[in-house]
Amino acid sequence: MHWQTPSSKLPAELGWDTLDRRRNYSKVLFICKITKELVPCHIASLPVLSLRESNYNTRSSVGSSTFEKPRGKTNAYLNSFFPSAINGWLALPNNIQNSETLGKFKMDLKVLLEFNIMNHQTSYYLLLHQGKLGKMLTQMRLKLSPLNSHLFSYNLSITTNCPHCLDNSEDPTHYFAICAHYKSLRGNLQRQVYVILTHLKNPNSGVKLITQSPPMYDFLDNYIANAALFTSLLLEGFSTIVELNLPVKNPIINTLHRQLYAVVIDYIYKTKRFIK
Repeated sequence: MHWQTPSSKLPAELGWDTLDRRRNYSKVLFICKITKELVPCHIASLPVLSLRESNYNTRSSVGSSTFEKPRGKTNAYLNSFFPSAINGWLALPNNIQNSETLGKFKMDLKVLLEFNIMNHQTSYYLLLHQGKLGKMLTQMRLKLSPLNSHLFSYNLSITTNCPHCLDNSEDPTHYFAICAHYKSLRGNLQRQVYVILTHLKNPNSGVKLITQSPPMYDFLDNYIANAALFTSLLLEGFSTIVELNLPVKNPIINTLHRQLYAVVIDYIYKTKRFIK
């Protein structure tokens, strides 16, 4: 991975969740198992897991109100397993704490923690990439591609300049949105992408606007006209459109992502930039 590439990008490429997120999930899940008496008695009886007296003997009495909030003088103690796990449990909404089954609790907790496996649209486009040209797309995101600006950073090229423009650095934005050598191909790509974006306005797509009511989709034009936004869209899919709230595992969005991927790969193929 390139030294300038954020370390968070690699797990996203693989559809993995961060270690911190998985750690929090496992700790809170363990506390849930304690409340449901699914752990050995010698663990459940540890002093740190003591419960406060409750005046009500209801299902919700075994929840956030019954655990003592951990107290400590040092961060080392408060960040240790049981205190941090209890604090994580106390921070959960009551409806998740009171889930009737362990399976329901796991599902709701993954949604709350925004696991990639639950927020499928975040990683769906990234996981589409297959074959040599798909690999190029992944390499562009990670700054590992055969574009001259990337090769130069590894001392594999004597220049960052585009082989066609000569005086402009060849990075993904230049390749997809600026280089005059690909003007005709780019025009066709932009028209195809525009058609795909218009389908996001379909009420059946499940897409919701985060900031606008009633919905206005004029901002989608910026993702065609603005070189940086256009390139980001081609590299990472609809998750880069910050004005949209994408639905979870929506087949229409998945289909649109596949269509977007297909037109991007077609552009890469027709430019013949990576064909030797």
